[in-house]
Amino acid sequence: DAGDPLIMGGLLYWPFEDSRFSPGHGEFMVTNGRDWGWHVIPAGRAFHTHTMAGASGTLYAALSSWSAKIAVSRDRGTSWKLYFEYPTPERKVSRITSLAVLRGTVFAGLTTWYDDTSPKLLRVGSEGAAPVPGWPVGSEVTPTIAYKGWVYAVNKGPDGSALWRTDGQLVEKLRGPDGVIDSFASDGEQLWAVTARRG
Repeated sequence: DAGDPLIMGGLLYWPFEDSRFSPGHGEFMVTNGRDWGWHVIPAGRAFHTHTMAGASGTLYAALSSWSAKIAVSRDRGTSWKLYFEYPTPERKVSRITSLAVLRGTVFAGLTTWYDDTSPKLLRVGSEGAAPVPGWPVGSEVTPTIAYKGWVYAVNKGPDGSALWRTDGQLVEKLRGPDGVIDSFASDGEQLWAVTARRG
């Protein structure tokens, strides 16, 4: 199963999991377009590497076992350390399945199926992570993308899915395309959304 890839510093980082080998640790592949390397992220127990992001030469990897985690590498993925772990109650599960970087700040889309009473878009900093002020409550924020000074994200809350954006200060609800947005892509000039409808 593949997570969301990242291109940084001329390399493609591809997070993935293989049910035969992955339980217990996060994994990713990296390539320069010719050679491939298979790497393990030994920063805490993990079942999945969901996505990766990069800012100012630092790699961020969203890992999860029972609780959501973010690991960081400052040497292009050679070594890792645990950066953040979401405080997840016992017998519950949390995930960070999307990351976006805006002006050097990392935003993480959190999923907690057991709680839809608090905001799930987190701003990640050196002191940990905190909900973005003004973001609506919900159980899941995914996908996310940085585009032209904003982080766009789908918030899944008690009233269904809706498209929102933030610049880190302001928070706005937008009229999105028909259907549920499953994925974003951008070349910096345009923003695309892949949508699906029930059935």
